[in-house]
Amino acid sequence: MLGDPDWRVRDRVASKRRCPPELLERLADDPHDAVRRLVAGHPHSPRSAVARLVDDRWPVIAQEARARLANWPSSQASEPC
Repeated sequence: MLGDPDWRVRDRVASKRRCPPELLERLADDPHDAVRRLVAGHPHSPRSAVARLVDDRWPVIAQEARARLANWPSSQASEPC
């Protein structure tokens, strides 16, 4: 699933509403921009995964990750990176 060569399979995994944070953490390093963008905006993405995307090579992803971190709920601010 996560190692599937077809990016659309990985995209589907990342788009699932109940995708576990552990999978989103691994998908943050996906080679396909669409998958990383889903991780940047997914409500279950761990802070550490979103933080890795702030310098993404695709500006849209980097911007979304920066905005998400700036608005990270304070109850999750102490989540370990």
